[in-house]
Amino acid sequence: MNRRIANFLLPLLMMCFFCTFCNSSNSDGQEINILQDIPVEEKNPVKYITKTPDGVEFKRPLFIGYNKYDNNLYIADSENHRIVILDVDLNYITQFGTKGKGPGEFDEPSGVAFTSKGDFVITDFNNRRIHIFGKDYKYISHFKINLRLASFYYVRTDSNDRIFANLPNRDSLFTVLNFDGDELEKFGEIFDYKYKNWLPEHNVAYYDFDKDYNLYCAFMNHAVFRKYDKDFNLVYEKDYSLLPPVQDQLKRWEKKIEERGGIEKYNGYLFKVFITCFSVDEKSLYINNSLDKYIYVFDKDNGTLTKKLFLHAPDIYGGVNIGHLFFDCSSQDYIYIIGSALVAKFKK
Repeated sequence: MNRRIANFLLPLLMMCFFCTFCNSSNSDGQEINILQDIPVEEKNPVKYITKTPDGVEFKRPLFIGYNKYDNNLYIADSENHRIVILDVDLNYITQFGTKGKGPGEFDEPSGVAFTSKGDFVITDFNNRRIHIFGKDYKYISHFKINLRLASFYYVRTDSNDRIFANLPNRDSLFTVLNFDGDELEKFGEIFDYKYKNWLPEHNVAYYDFDKDYNLYCAFMNHAVFRKYDKDFNLVYEKDYSLLPPVQDQLKRWEKKIEERGGIEKYNGYLFKVFITCFSVDEKSLYINNSLDKYIYVFDKDNGTLTKKLFLHAPDIYGGVNIGHLFFDCSSQDYIYIIGSALVAKFKK
């Protein structure tokens, strides 16, 4: 077994949760109703790969995305400082990127967004900037982001090819930018925190558009997800705090805070990590937590939990659950995941 993947997977075998859950609350705080017997769907990979044809294994990839405009997959292979392009059957197409600080170079790229014109918007985490590449994968331009960013940082683009970035400040959750980095709009109510310098960490969000360009988001430190319409209005906020892994994670967080002298004395910031990946397709929202072996699937229109997915690792890794992963569920027929050095495809 690949040692990196073994170290990644084996601790997760010890985590097992019996899960029941609930209908999500309405934004007005309505109480949650417990649901029993949520169906579980177990899935085996249709195909998987661990390296590119040059023999280089994927190394801490932080993002996989399906591009509806060219029907290909894009992987931000972070510690290899490259973007890898595959077709939908995981066949290698090409790659680009080298480590550096110059124009078009990366220091741990962490996301790729796609435009209707065929351009690519690539987040360059350690260099704290956003690159624009053309459809020929050639560098066009970049602009700096002078804020602290989460290590999985990425952006999204809408039907007008505007860039949507989770850049929390004192009055908004998201910032809309053009390709020069100019601010066009701000929206989204932030979660307040007693120390204002920790607001960016307190408001880290995962987010994605549906086909109608409504924006959905879920939060690392708050057990809710939201829907915004195309005019930036909040449509709903749903609470999933009774999800068993969320309760377990909260207890772990509370214990760590207590070890640091309690919340009143602690002046740092400790992430709750309620969520580690989030994706949207035509009908559903998909949420994963690092301590839990399931992907939870919610109806995107009413926020109701509909099922859980259990993704088996390939047989060469013992067929165990893949556990912590990043994924993209926007394709109509397949789920694409990355986990350590593994890239895999599952039938929905």
